[in-house]
Amino acid sequence: CEEAWRAMAPAAAANDLSLVPLASPTSGAERIAQAAETALNPIPGMVYVVSLLGTTGMRDQEEAAVKRARVAECKSVVESIRDAAVKLGAERNQLPIVVGFGITSRAHVLEFGAFADGCVVGS
Repeated sequence: CEEAWRAMAPAAAANDLSLVPLASPTSGAERIAQAAETALNPIPGMVYVVSLLGTTGMRDQEEAAVKRARVAECKSVVESIRDAAVKLGAERNQLPIVVGFGITSRAHVLEFGAFADGCVVGS
């Protein structure tokens, strides 16, 4: 929540750490803006986009249509975070955004990495 990150940010900054907020396809515009602000201030970090809800693990049996929708949703979240960062004065690609949860293969990394700055595998 907003109050928690605002309370933690000074302690993190005092220890030369940045906070890494989470965003997901279910995050609203307010949460997206908060994630961008948290990741940019006071010490720039990154945003971690959660690609799916539920448990992590193998998604080999994921239907093609479901997979396409998941990739499209994540791309939309990444673009929304970039838009929010620009509104806060950052350059379009200044804030690193990584995607994780359900990223289990090289193919996933190639798909999600096409629009994200990185992917988290095996978290």
